[in-house]
Amino acid sequence: MDNSKLSILNKRDLTELMDISYQSLFCFDLPSLKTLFSRLGKLIAIDALCCAYGDIRLAVDQDIPDVHLLDISYPENYLDHYLESQYHLSDPVIAGYLATLQPVNWNRSFSIENKKLKYLEMIDADSLGLRDGWTYGSVSPVSGDSAMFFLGTEEIDSSTRTKVILEYIIPFLSEAYKKILKKIPSKLLSAGNLSVTASEIEILNWLKNGKTSWEISVILNKSERVINFHINNVIKKLDAMNRTHAIVIALKNNLISI
Repeated sequence: MDNSKLSILNKRDLTELMDISYQSLFCFDLPSLKTLFSRLGKLIAIDALCCAYGDIRLAVDQDIPDVHLLDISYPENYLDHYLESQYHLSDPVIAGYLATLQPVNWNRSFSIENKKLKYLEMIDADSLGLRDGWTYGSVSPVSGDSAMFFLGTEEIDSSTRTKVILEYIIPFLSEAYKKILKKIPSKLLSAGNLSVTASEIEILNWLKNGKTSWEISVILNKSERVINFHINNVIKKLDAMNRTHAIVIALKNNLISI
């Protein structure tokens, strides 16, 4: 980034950002990544955090987005609601980021179809107490894959200072996130480690018992689209070839039991 932008930050901000960026070089697991975001949360407001990785440009046109999704602290069941409602197909914040590769402020974003409808209202985030937020990430010039971060807040925070902080630190955290994803196949997974969620383990258990996506959707009272998203996500996390392979890997690593 342009170093002249850093002039608006005070010495404390710069010192903390430099240390977070340095520590990100040694971040190899999810708890460490959460610690870095916790430290960032002392500089800017972060009340809800989600990460996504993949070719976002293609995912925004897919009914089931082919991305790795990591829910760190979003409100319970909100991401399922977001996916079931297919908000990603017309999300102005994602579109704004892909068009500019700059941090996008949620409170200043409006529905693509209805310019009077604010983004937070469009995705029902305002009902959860979120009043603002930012989306930013990094794009691989070779593969086109993006690491994107969605940081929601319960207060209005559209300041230039926050934008500058995100421009500085997110590229470092993006690399840490990608490092963690690359380690998934080679490291033993557990429910409390990395990013295999309780919902994904529950779905793996139903798959083990021979249930179809539709049957699981009825049992869990979720749409079949959401169930398939979780299945595709956990297959990628486990570096599996298909559902059966994912079950075998999950059993082998004691994520589920016979």
